[in-house]
Amino acid sequence: MGTTKGEERHIYHLSTDVKMPLRIAKNILEIHLHELNSHNQTLNKDFPKEFPLRTISILRKSAQEIGKVLNVIRKISSSMEELNPPDPVIVSDTGDISVKEVLADVIKSLKEDACLDHIMLVECIPSDLPNVCVNRTDLEEIFYNLIMNAAQAMLYTGGQLRIDAALQAKPKPAVEISFQDTGGGIPEDAISYIFESPHGDSVTQTGTGTGLNIVKQLVESNAGEISFRSYADVGTTINLFLPVKSGS
Repeated sequence: MGTTKGEERHIYHLSTDVKMPLRIAKNILEIHLHELNSHNQTLNKDFPKEFPLRTISILRKSAQEIGKVLNVIRKISSSMEELNPPDPVIVSDTGDISVKEVLADVIKSLKEDACLDHIMLVECIPSDLPNVCVNRTDLEEIFYNLIMNAAQAMLYTGGQLRIDAALQAKPKPAVEISFQDTGGGIPEDAISYIFESPHGDSVTQTGTGTGLNIVKQLVESNAGEISFRSYADVGTTINLFLPVKSGS
């Protein structure tokens, strides 16, 4: 028996709802694993030294496997929707989306999981900023990846992440959102391929591109643009340009 269009959409959203907490858990595990490997912590003699490393490695692998399954589910759901496009009357989560609200939701989630305790976060989002015409779920994932990448870039040094947003009228109306961190910057030999997938899921001390390949795909699929600049020992700035609704 086939699935209805509503069921197909429900499957897609279920996978998306699970994905963010899974990414948070995976990043926390990655951070702790890196610290254990780097600092070789001294443990109680009755407690096997390799136990925490082995346990976290197993948990990380499990999280990665779950993530792969969710990606398959999303691809299947997308393929089903291509074969059976939703009726025009079905409400989509693409439309007038508040940057301020989505950003607040993502930051709240990350703070609850202590992912931002080591940095100072500065938000400068005007209250009268026009809504953007993008998919809300995609915007959540974009913000999550950019914030986590900046946080990881400042994992051992601390620092500041400043998030600004403003309306740009030319060449066409768009909301520009910038994420500026004071991390170590992206290594020169990595700059040319930070948006490529092989670099996308590694947690490094400099934070070179965690999830940026995903961000680029999501931004462009929503008719947006992304650019960046990075300087050694100064930090990295990522700029997003997202479309606003006609008449805004």
